[in-house]
Amino acid sequence: MKKILIADKIVLKPFESLQKKFFTVIYKPGISNEDILRNYNDCDILIIRSVRKLNSDFINKCGIKTIATVSRGTDHIDVSSAQKNKIKILHCRNGNADSAAELTLGLILTLSKNIIHSDSITRKNNFLNYNFFRCELKNKTSGIIGFGEIGSRVGKLCKSFGMNILVHDINKKLKSKFKSFKFVNLNLLLSHSDYITLHIPAENNLNFFDESKMRHLKKNVMLINTSRGEVIDESPLIKNLKSGKISAAALDVFKNEPHINKEFFKLKNVILTNHIAGKTPESALKMSIEIANFIKKQFTK
Repeated sequence: MKKILIADKIVLKPFESLQKKFFTVIYKPGISNEDILRNYNDCDILIIRSVRKLNSDFINKCGIKTIATVSRGTDHIDVSSAQKNKIKILHCRNGNADSAAELTLGLILTLSKNIIHSDSITRKNNFLNYNFFRCELKNKTSGIIGFGEIGSRVGKLCKSFGMNILVHDINKKLKSKFKSFKFVNLNLLLSHSDYITLHIPAENNLNFFDESKMRHLKKNVMLINTSRGEVIDESPLIKNLKSGKISAAALDVFKNEPHINKEFFKLKNVILTNHIAGKTPESALKMSIEIANFIKKQFTK
């Protein structure tokens, strides 16, 4: 019987049927990487979350030939080393997509209605102060970069608010899949969007949203990032937020998490959240189900 080591806290229910029929499941949430190598290196499958970092040193010593991460991203794993060591990496495709898309829209609304500021002045008994920015979403243009499971859901949500949608994705096949959406080149999207949302992986996209792309932005654009912090070059972002070229931003992800660039704390035109886009009880269950199904399909043929 094959052995599964679950090294991080996840929803266990989807694995109960696997344990009864096919696998020995060992649940050790919070175990150190050193303990995994020392005591459980003979397991067949290692299940983790994105909070755990698996670097090349760990991968090169790892005898476990399948690593499943209960997350969409894989940037916490040295995938290149895993490939060299013939370790298979499994990850979620859409288990947290609804949650991430909902937060993206929530941040768009929070920026547009200036909810944080309104809450602040109301608490200060300044109820009759309406002298601050607010706007409607209807007829505004939302530029969506990355139109996979999350980006396409964001597109549908934005469309329900009467927004115009511009889409850019390097996967040309998506254009025929989503025929009701307008796919455009990146520069056109950047220069015509009132809101820009990012839904691309960190892999191969380090500093994707850099100074050169920010030069093309429409004045007073708002930026929302719920993908990965590494895809934005933070220094020019901060500069453009200070100058007002980017009127506001909402960031759920950052470089070097959990150590956020403290310059963001000084800005009043930025909403900061602590990487919660895909983290809800519902998405946790769906991602566990997704990984359990992957494992069942892979190992019980």
